[in-house]
Amino acid sequence: MIKKNKISFNPVVNKKLNDPKTSPGVSKSKKELAIEKAINLGDTISIVYKDKEGNVTKRTVKPLRFDSYGRRKYVNAFCWLRNGERNFYLSQIGNIEN
Repeated sequence: MIKKNKISFNPVVNKKLNDPKTSPGVSKSKKELAIEKAINLGDTISIVYKDKEGNVTKRTVKPLRFDSYGRRKYVNAFCWLRNGERNFYLSQIGNIEN
């Protein structure tokens, strides 16, 4: 039997680090920058993730790359909870810890 822990889902605010009015190119959120850093360094991170049914879980993942499907961005990562590669919608990732 799997014991469910109560984990709060606090989405990281999608604050722009660069003002698009003064900076050329696409600005990235703090969340994207943290995940990009983990990809570049090959680091493992902990994320709080809310799935499509609304279940919230804390996962230890090794991000591999960013992808997109239509207008939605997601992260392809190895997930130790599920012992395999999974896709996580960026908008559904809450807190990130290194």
